[in-house]
Amino acid sequence: MTDTRLGRFVLGTATNYMRFGVMLAVWIGLTPVIVREAGAEAFGLWALLSAVFGAGSLLDLGMSSAIVKYVGDARGREDPDRRNRIVSTLAATYLCLAVASGAIIWCALRLLPPPATGSQALQDTAVAVATTFAARLVLVTLPLSLFRSILFGEQLVHLANLVVTITTLCFGVAAWLALMGGFGLVGLAWTSLAVVTVEHLGYIWMAFRRIPDLRVSWRLARPDVLRDIGSFSLHGFVVGIGAVVLLRADPLIVTLFHPLAAVGSYAVAMKVAEQAYLLLKQGVNVLAPIIAELHSRHDAHAVRTALLSGTKFALAPAVMLLLLVVAYGDDALTLWVGPGFAEVWPVLVVLTTAVVLSVPQLLATTVLTMAGHHQIPARAAVLSVGMNLS
Repeated sequence: MTDTRLGRFVLGTATNYMRFGVMLAVWIGLTPVIVREAGAEAFGLWALLSAVFGAGSLLDLGMSSAIVKYVGDARGREDPDRRNRIVSTLAATYLCLAVASGAIIWCALRLLPPPATGSQALQDTAVAVATTFAARLVLVTLPLSLFRSILFGEQLVHLANLVVTITTLCFGVAAWLALMGGFGLVGLAWTSLAVVTVEHLGYIWMAFRRIPDLRVSWRLARPDVLRDIGSFSLHGFVVGIGAVVLLRADPLIVTLFHPLAAVGSYAVAMKVAEQAYLLLKQGVNVLAPIIAELHSRHDAHAVRTALLSGTKFALAPAVMLLLLVVAYGDDALTLWVGPGFAEVWPVLVVLTTAVVLSVPQLLATTVLTMAGHHQIPARAAVLSVGMNLS
């Protein structure tokens, strides 16, 4: 890596960990408050709906990774016009997907029954929270996440992290006030919608402020551009399915056989494992646009070096984290959310072990995808989904 590229990598990685630390602290602080103020069953409902709408990230059909790949590629070629044609085309596509997704979700909310709960009040809460989550996904996250991906592709990861860090702190304070004020899960959902809206407006502002030649216009959209990146996006979509199954499917499966209170208990262990997975991804995420740029410059040696070094640096903290979970996980769960949650410690150990074993795959997937060999991670994701669901 050149000094400039290395500096961007170090800055991006450092701010990734800063952002992650803030998000983790907010989540650790809010979880026992939700359990205490809303109850274990309500927390299980929140975990279930979060898993359902978290899977909504698949609705972008893999375009977020395509933006990072092709914006990074255009950066390596020093071709801002190509970058603008790509992001304009995908902006139009995102809007079409948002409209179609909104129609599908609206029909689903009207036709599908709410989750089975112990009271009518909790069922009404489920409908209200689901509606708010749907609005967040269709009106904000899906159409506007384009600009976060542009920042990543331009290796301005630290700016995106700054936006997330500030808005996460705001969410933590606002969510605590909503819960302590007695607004329950509905108030928490509306708080999330408001903060996510501000977050994505921040991405837009940062993108246009720090990328002077960035243009997003209907007139620049090209069908041929969409055809060119369609294969990459669809393979990225398959890989995304694997990630969603890994991080989101378990609460949905547990709720088929157990009450919401059990879903809430399992969700605590699942969320800890998810946070461990996201912790280990922080450096990997910063590598993605750099790999795309290096590949466009045909620097195979630098790509191999990034793969080997990244795997070593990611595995070391992963193993240390697993040892901490094995040694102190049950005591930490009891201290954090109460003695009733210590029983999920064995589940936490198994999930954390799976996270550690996924680290080499995570690095290899990123390098293969950004280097244009996206078919291989897609096939591996299909196999992974089958194994997870079986």
